[in-house]
Amino acid sequence: MEDKWNNLTQYTGLEDFVQQLKTSKYHPSKLLNHVNKSFDFMGHGSSKWSVENEDKLEKAIQRIKLKGGRARMLIFNPMKQTWDNQEQAKILRSIKNLKRIQTHINKERIILEIKLYDHNPTFRLAFWNREKLLVGHYKAYSENSNDSPMMVFNSDNEWGYYSAFVQYFNQEWKLATSVDVVWEDIKKLFKKHNIPIHKR
Repeated sequence: MEDKWNNLTQYTGLEDFVQQLKTSKYHPSKLLNHVNKSFDFMGHGSSKWSVENEDKLEKAIQRIKLKGGRARMLIFNPMKQTWDNQEQAKILRSIKNLKRIQTHINKERIILEIKLYDHNPTFRLAFWNREKLLVGHYKAYSENSNDSPMMVFNSDNEWGYYSAFVQYFNQEWKLATSVDVVWEDIKKLFKKHNIPIHKR
């Protein structure tokens, strides 16, 4: 079994697996402490990163700035589906926090970019430091991503899944819409949900 696992790591780049995000060292509250070169995220609303751990995310992006790197956040467009109010508000709070960080940190050059995509996400992806990838997925049976099993891939292997997911992310990023393009419409939704734009 050990040889089989070693082969799996060698040929796919899979180096770790956890049964639940919430009990693992890859939970955003822990993983963000190790982000310092780059960070790309794709998922539903990024609330575990940008709401529950807003300060840690901002500090991570500050470190990325010092290293000359960039961060990209790709989340679901809150205007593209009939949401219940609670779910839409949750995504809007993420956008609000990300936009605040972006305004604060992008004064000299573009560090943090935020885009929205229009279809339900299948994967939850987090790339950090151009070295590691955390992969989870969305299923209807669980509304809480804390319960999601997660896989971790490294970027060392030429045929590894890391590079395939990078291509997937970049394709989605290219098709997505910058939050700045729809910012006026987003602000109307803030007002609808009584979310103050300029307060934390």
